[in-house]
Amino acid sequence: HILDVMQQSKNRPEPDLPLSIHADSEPIDKKKLKFLKKTVDNRATELGISPELLSRRRDLESLLRTARRGAAELPEFMKGWREEGIGRTLLEAVQ
Repeated sequence: HILDVMQQSKNRPEPDLPLSIHADSEPIDKKKLKFLKKTVDNRATELGISPELLSRRRDLESLLRTARRGAAELPEFMKGWREEGIGRTLLEAVQ
């Protein structure tokens, strides 16, 4: 079945094909990640909440990846109240 799908895709025009998925395999800068994590921890302490409520590690990694591509962007999880609570600070930190 997989071979049939692959053969069918060869016969389709380029605009009909789905966009390619480009995985970012470049390693995350651990120093920057540690700095962002510390920033989240400090803000969580100020707010009296768990740091995981503000940001997860994968969100910080996603932020660093978008910054590396030139346009830092908050992941969907960090929009809304999190953007006001910590998001803007993190965006400033990576730019």
